[in-house]
Amino acid sequence: MTYWGFVIDIDPTTITYGNDFCAHLTGWKEESERLVVVDEELAQHFPNLISKPDRKEGYWSPWDVFPNPHYKNSGMGFCYKPGEESLVLEKKKQSLIDYGDNIFNSYIATSPDYAKSQKDKYESLAASQTLADITFEAYTSIIIYFASEPTPEQIDIMKSRAESFVPSKYYKKPTIEGFRLVKFVETQEIVDL
Repeated sequence: MTYWGFVIDIDPTTITYGNDFCAHLTGWKEESERLVVVDEELAQHFPNLISKPDRKEGYWSPWDVFPNPHYKNSGMGFCYKPGEESLVLEKKKQSLIDYGDNIFNSYIATSPDYAKSQKDKYESLAASQTLADITFEAYTSIIIYFASEPTPEQIDIMKSRAESFVPSKYYKKPTIEGFRLVKFVETQEIVDL
């Protein structure tokens, strides 16, 4: 099975709600686990939109979050750019030490042994941290799935509309960092019994 994804790379500080973003770009969105047309004229340009193939049966959503190659996730609730690993690692170590200190200060009067054991535990945990403990994929991009390669016209429409998207009042306008096209190829092999 082969399918395609149009990826919009977004600055993680301005990530927006993907369903509204997809609706603005294609005229389609997921609603109550079903595909809904929100702009009939726009949706006619995207007859090859599909649900992400590994979704549970009956769940139809043409978009998902996707790894952004411009960032890594720290595992502590924020993203960083490659090259900032040393700073992020030190920040994580310090946060673990601070957490152990907070436990220590909270329990020293009532449970001194517990307080000391937790402080030691988090100091040890901080000392053992490596780059692998802060290097995770940053899922800040939005991907829209297609059964076939999007046409140049479809790509132009989505690029243009991505720049004009205005989110609801609860979200910031996304900072678009780039666009990518991803081809997914899944193979099957028949094995004789």
